[in-house]
Formats: sequence, C-alpha cells, structure tokens
Amino acid sequence: VDGATLAFGPSIGGVQDLVEEIRARMAEHRLPDVRARIAEGSVVSFGAVSVSEAGLSVGTRVVAWDAVADIEAEADELVVRDARGERVASAKLDDVPNAFLLAEMAHERRGK
Repeated sequence: VDGATLAFGPSIGGVQDLVEEIRARMAEHRLPDVRARIAEGSVVSFGAVSVSEAGLSVGTRVVAWDAVADIEAEADELVVRDARGERVASAKLDDVPNAFLLAEMAHERRGK
C-alpha cells in the first residue's frame, strides 16, 4: 500500500502461514476503503490494473466484473480469465502491487 517491501524466505519456519496471516490482516484493513471508494464512483489503482464499479482495466482493455471468472498468478504475470478459462487480460505481476487484494476484490465482486 505504501510501497514498502518485505521479503520472507523458506528458512523461516511456518513462513507460508505467516504470509497468509499478513495477507488476511491487510485485506481486513484495506478492503473496506477500496470497497467504499469504488461505491463512490472512484477508480482504484493497483499499479497496472485499475478497478471501478464497471470492472477492471489493464491498459486500454476493460473487463466487466461479470466477465471475470478468475484472477491468478502465472509465472511473472497476473492473469484474468473468463468463464471459459480464456485469458482476457494480463499484466506483469511486479507492476501490480497488492495483487492479492485485487484478487480478493474480484472474488467479492463476482459474488454480487
């Protein structure tokens, strides 16, 4: 959120559990603000990807929320897929800060 980077490696016992807990706490803290901003009509930027009430945008490509079936990390990319599993948009993962928040937001929006 503020650009700070923290790296954990496999040498730390239970690192995956720690990472999941950090993600859960960050989502708990940040998602209400993201939801509110979108509800107010704002566009929220996750670096190369932007989200709004209408959907998500990558460059000039706009994908409506009802067309987003999945967002996942593949190699070094964040990939957006439709219901057929087709890739409809992508961005370099390094260019999408807090990609897990974006994925959680998309999961919530698909549930509406």
